[in-house]
Amino acid sequence: LHIQTIMIYKFEWHSNDLLVTFNGKLTYKDIVSADNKLFSDYRFDDMNFVIYDFSKVDVLVMTDGDNKQTVAINLTASNYKRKLKMAFISNNPQIKEVILKFILLMHQGERDLKIFNNLGDAFEWV
Repeated sequence: LHIQTIMIYKFEWHSNDLLVTFNGKLTYKDIVSADNKLFSDYRFDDMNFVIYDFSKVDVLVMTDGDNKQTVAINLTASNYKRKLKMAFISNNPQIKEVILKFILLMHQGERDLKIFNNLGDAFEWV
């Protein structure tokens, strides 16, 4: 188990799979930073899943345009890594709305995406 904390997010590797925990005030730039770190990691090639935990986020500052750009970045990565389960965790209605928009737009790709209320359910699914 390898844990690395950077800025507003924490990467917790479980073999080649990843739990990303966000906290505090989260912005589009923070999400892009986490995605870039993930996509450039040597373990990305062998990943089966990534869980994005938003349960500790107080505020998500992200426009619809930011969300569409995040989708574009992830769709580009999914051309390389097609089979990857992505789980999202949040109980905050505003954050869930942003995640659901992301999931709807991402269904252009082949990834399996789902939102959960807690970490236990997400780990069961992946």
